[in-house]
Amino acid sequence: MNIKRRLVLRVLSVFLLIVLGVGLSMIFSKPTVTLIKSKSYYSDFTVVDQKVTVKCYITLKNTYNVDKTVKLSALFPDDVKIGLLKSSELYAVDMDNTDIEFIIPKKSQKSFEVNFVGDFAGVNRKHDRLLPQINIAIID
Repeated sequence: MNIKRRLVLRVLSVFLLIVLGVGLSMIFSKPTVTLIKSKSYYSDFTVVDQKVTVKCYITLKNTYNVDKTVKLSALFPDDVKIGLLKSSELYAVDMDNTDIEFIIPKKSQKSFEVNFVGDFAGVNRKHDRLLPQINIAIID
């Protein structure tokens, strides 16, 4: 009986520690806007009038209690090395080639088709078809 009692107490103690740990991590975790990689992907690239447009499908998650506005950029260092792009950081732009802002509603995720545009360096070949590193700048 004494062994059963100790075993039950240990199991309850472990369970209580797990519940406490999860609860505390939820209380003290900072809200963020993050990329959901499993729902995001590279789509295609085109070269028109010495401009490279890299199309990606991006899904973002907002854990804040308010809507958040963000700007996006992406890094393409290998495409600079092979001669597709003149600079490695490209910014998300709209149809008029002006920076675009994306609004993610509070406590939700939202998907966007995003165009990253940069200057053509002369080689019409993409290094790979992987999703680039995406940088998220929270505006509001």
